[in-house]
Parts: sequence; structure tokens; C-alpha cells
Amino acid sequence: MEDLNTNYSLNVTISDSVQNQIVEKLILVEDLEKALFNAETNKERFRNPQNSHYLTRMRIDNLTYWVEYEERTDELFVHNVYTHRMEVVEG
Repeated sequence: MEDLNTNYSLNVTISDSVQNQIVEKLILVEDLEKALFNAETNKERFRNPQNSHYLTRMRIDNLTYWVEYEERTDELFVHNVYTHRMEVVEG
């Protein structure tokens, strides 16, 4: 059983525009934190060499969450987030 009170100990900053997206799309901050924690812990992410941003994804229940973020000195800064119902199958 998953612990619903997990503290991922991440210092996450979400831009104002992304906070508006989260509200409009009914995305839970906790789900973003899960995806970021997985990306940082398991290095399951892509790095864009042009801007040094990372893109990570994580499937939770029937949604895949995609988060674009940047590692700063003492925080993870979220630039974009979106979801879809497509399952990414790795082969």
C-alpha cells in the first residue's frame, strides 16, 4: 500500500503560469513531486542541452505526467507540466 503522506524532501518551485495550468487541469502537486522524485532518484529523465532543462515522465494510475524542470542551486524549478492518457511502452 502506498503511503499517502510521503514527504519527498524536494524544494520545488512552480512558476505562476504552471500553477495556473495545474489548477485548470486538476493536476495534483503531489503527483508532480512523485515524478520529480523519481527523476532525481533514478535519473529517469531527458536533458535538453540547449537550455539545460530536464523532461521526465511518470505514469500514475491511468495518467502519464510530463514535467519540464531545471535544477537550480537549491531547488527544482518547474517550467511546464502536462498529462495524457497514453501509455509509454519501452522496448
